[in-house]
Amino acid sequence: MRAAGAYAERREIGRGRRGSGFMTEQRYRIRITTESGFVVDWVKRGRVHTLDRNLAEIWVKNFKPAIFQVTKTGELTPPSPGVESFPIAHVEMVPDA
Repeated sequence: MRAAGAYAERREIGRGRRGSGFMTEQRYRIRITTESGFVVDWVKRGRVHTLDRNLAEIWVKNFKPAIFQVTKTGELTPPSPGVESFPIAHVEMVPDA
């Protein structure tokens, strides 16, 4: 029983609920630059998505621009006819303010 409680406690500390009063790890936005020079932050489920530092580094390092395009609103999409999207030149991580 104690192990389950300890796990739940670690999980809550790692997540850091907004306004909870304790320090949380720095979060990072993924900034996307298209081949035409348009710059937008990655949007997932209708809002700018953030990642912790380790995941953001892995995400940027392994991102394959040929697989995805980005919409004007910042959502990633596979290249598809009928969807206004733009080829991605590169991605980078930027600290979330």
